Amino acid sequence: MELSTSQRGGIPVIRVRGDVDHAAQVAFAEAARVALGSDGNRILFDLRDCPHMDSGGLSVLLSLLRRTGSVGFIGVISPCPDLLRIFEIVGLTSDPSFRVFSDVEAATQAG
Repeated sequence: MELSTSQRGGIPVIRVRGDVDHAAQVAFAEAARVALGSDGNRILFDLRDCPHMDSGGLSVLLSLLRRTGSVGFIGVISPCPDLLRIFEIVGLTSDPSFRVFSDVEAATQAG
């Protein structure tokens, strides 16, 4: 897995290339922690090049949702159909603080 971080409209964007599995869980969580800083409450994950996420990656997203609470959001950009289905199964897509975007521009405008 490769991670790169940028900013769009004041929101950190982490682009994920490769699988987010148990081996990558710590790096995934640390990148999010650093990107959010001590007071951040919005973050975007560009998943267009992420074909797989296991329970390790999902646990990071769930922890981030608890952290951002109702004042912020976690956004995913361009998840593949398999990832979107996993997000639906575990209930992430029914949480108003978890948002799915088709592209970076749509995500930035929603911020």
